[in-house]
Amino acid sequence: MKWQYTALIVLFGAGGLIYSANHYHSKYETEKTRADTAVKRAESTEAVMGNVIQAVRIMNFTSEANQNAKNQIALDAQRAQNDIKMAVKGDICANQPVPASAVKRLREFANDIHTCSSSSDTSQHDC
Repeated sequence: MKWQYTALIVLFGAGGLIYSANHYHSKYETEKTRADTAVKRAESTEAVMGNVIQAVRIMNFTSEANQNAKNQIALDAQRAQNDIKMAVKGDICANQPVPASAVKRLREFANDIHTCSSSSDTSQHDC
């Protein structure tokens, strides 16, 4: 009878060991799946953030290029104004008033230039 108790204890011990191994292996599998999912989400988030950062860099570069172009245009306009002042300095015709029709036409032309430069749709105007 003693060997039967020993066999029963060994049997229950082995059964408990198998149950514990199965139980903890299931927990391991669940946690491994959860960790793998978290890693995939992190990598996906990293890729999205990389794309966002790249888009912001492109926008900043474009904005800076536009600002530089505007500054260059203003500088060129100032130079042209100074050149014209120097060219007509001392010219008696420079003191004569410009005819109203010429002023009107120059303003229309300037407005057309401003409209063309601010619009990306060139089909509306003869730019």
